[in-house]
Amino acid sequence: MDELEKLREEIDDIDRQLVHFFEERMDKVLQVAAYKKRFNMPVQDISRENKVLAKNRRLLKNRLYQESLDSFFLGVMAISRNLQDNLLSKSSEREQD
Repeated sequence: MDELEKLREEIDDIDRQLVHFFEERMDKVLQVAAYKKRFNMPVQDISRENKVLAKNRRLLKNRLYQESLDSFFLGVMAISRNLQDNLLSKSSEREQD
């Protein structure tokens, strides 16, 4: 096996882990959405999002990746907000029927 193929297999292993953690995160996002619905809270919390970015920047060992890390988490948080918005809007539609 050549070096490139070995590196790609290692990336594939990491991707499998990312999918697992993505699903876990989305499960928690749905629980957060249910909490927000129960207490009539908005989906987006910019203060929380800024804290998430800052916290994860502190965990980063290689500062070369900071901009990419920010992009990654901004994307994940956008996906999370969309999932919450979809859940809450479907829930509202059912309540109106």
